[in-house]
Amino acid sequence: MPTGASSALATRTVGLRSLAIFAFFLVAAVVLTWPLAVSLDRATGLRGDYFNNLWNFWWLRHSFGEGTSPFSTDYLYYPIGLSLKRHTLSPMNALPGALLSSFLSLHAAFNVLLILKFALAGWAFALFARYVTGSLAGGLLGGLVYAFNPFHYYYLCQINVFTLEFLPLALLFYAKSYREGGPGNAFLAMLATFSIAATHEYYVVYAAIVGGLMLLGGKVFDPEQPWQRGAPRLFGTLVGSGLASAVASLPLLIGILGPEGRIEGAGQIAIQEQRTNDLLGYNWLGGPEDVTVSWPTMLGFAPLLLVLAFAWRRWRTLAFWWLVGGVFFVLGLGEKLVVAGRDTGIALPYAFLQDVPLLSMLRKPDRCFAIVELVFALCVAQAWTGLAQHFRCASGRHAAWGACALLFAGELTAAPFARFDYQPPAYFAELARNEDVRSIFMMPPMDIDVMNARYLLDQTVHEKKMSIGYCTALATDARHQHQMVLMANGYAWLLLGKRKIRAEFFREDAKQKIPAEFFREDGFDLVEWVKKSGFDRVVHFKTWPTKREPDARYHKKTVWQPFVFARRGLVWMRQVGQYLDEPMRAQDVMGVRGLMISAYGAPEYEDDDVMVFRVAR
Repeated sequence: MPTGASSALATRTVGLRSLAIFAFFLVAAVVLTWPLAVSLDRATGLRGDYFNNLWNFWWLRHSFGEGTSPFSTDYLYYPIGLSLKRHTLSPMNALPGALLSSFLSLHAAFNVLLILKFALAGWAFALFARYVTGSLAGGLLGGLVYAFNPFHYYYLCQINVFTLEFLPLALLFYAKSYREGGPGNAFLAMLATFSIAATHEYYVVYAAIVGGLMLLGGKVFDPEQPWQRGAPRLFGTLVGSGLASAVASLPLLIGILGPEGRIEGAGQIAIQEQRTNDLLGYNWLGGPEDVTVSWPTMLGFAPLLLVLAFAWRRWRTLAFWWLVGGVFFVLGLGEKLVVAGRDTGIALPYAFLQDVPLLSMLRKPDRCFAIVELVFALCVAQAWTGLAQHFRCASGRHAAWGACALLFAGELTAAPFARFDYQPPAYFAELARNEDVRSIFMMPPMDIDVMNARYLLDQTVHEKKMSIGYCTALATDARHQHQMVLMANGYAWLLLGKRKIRAEFFREDAKQKIPAEFFREDGFDLVEWVKKSGFDRVVHFKTWPTKREPDARYHKKTVWQPFVFARRGLVWMRQVGQYLDEPMRAQDVMGVRGLMISAYGAPEYEDDDVMVFRVAR
């Protein structure tokens, strides 16, 4: 047979095999996330991050439709506006989301992406594991552990962090570049790294660290490959990948290093907030809950037993990856060692590395567990090769593989996922058609922006500029913080029957951000500020954001049982977050209506969901 025909046949075979692998994980995704596939139009979450991702889908579609830049908006925090260069738009997710939401609901677009990403994570890891271990069957088992694990469910509502498929692809082509070289492997590594940067900046740093360890520890990674040959190949690939990630991250880099990054308070919340793991397990923050999920629970008892039984004897074949997993496990513990919730005061390497330019971006060291999980799944794939050798006949191997797959999937699945009915008030569709209204003041506002995220989904319907909103903490600065304080405190004083806020109620630095014309002898006139800021309507909801009580089954405790027995509570708390909307009592609605009428006149519109008031000029 001609060489060209053989090559074409081989390429077609590889393509069909890859397609079959993806089909396997797609079926697994549908089953293990049930009833996601049959409830696409229902919400997967109620927390701020979920609404933020839906807003990203809408915003890209809206900005492209209007012919405006997606990296700047006055649709949030009106009239100040907001630069979105430092906001996590996650274009590799938001662009497909925008496309899907052009013919599906936003909830459905998110859920379709979610199922695809479960499948793609398993598929990408299986390709990576097959290359490292030489076993496709082991790669499929490892893919189940990698794609369907508690860490993945923890970020169910944050699709940027949830995107795990590009990381193993980047590492695959880093490895192939070291061993084989070639422009094709370098290009694919650059493409995978670009995709990582276009989803989540943390994983770019992780890939760079692993690539650096591979470069320095090449003799451990592949003892048979001369370091003098492999290192230059990988170095060129890493340089190209770094340039590719810089291109993908260009808006973020401009936002951080440019004038916006020097504005007072820029990224202040992001810098202050750090989240680390406990020596005993993963720090599972659900909202009000603070839970430690033990490492055996996070990894899976059944996969862990397989690894302990069959992988340790062949540890030298994965020595480099054990090193990588150990490095990231220690980094995930943060600056100081915490054991059972107690800070021992013992300094860890992260305390000395956090000022390094790349690592300084990692304000949440606990996410390093993504690499630990990847390495563990690789050990699962390797362990299968050891177990498979104990079976002389194919039928025995197939039965053993099926048993392992069922055990792993059964222990690690989070099905059935909680589903939520959350739709914007019907009035907003009518408001969208009112061309005389350009901006609206939303009540009741909160003084923490993530608690205002529920209004983002409303904006995707009414498409009017809003006084508040929610974005990545890195994107805000002192101006946005002050405006949130202004609105929340002003609303609180209105409820007390006072239209004006005393000047001394504000911190001195906050007062300086408020125009002096609004401060009078008897205080700050919020109603006048709303008028002069250009708002056309004031919308008041008939619900309160209510802080829920921590779940006593988990709060301040360590979970040791297999994940299957704790999955409903742990995943649910990550889906709903800290606050839930509760209906106002009838007497509260009457009281608020009276206060709003005294400030703005009779409501222009009212139903069971909202009261709407015209702002007189």
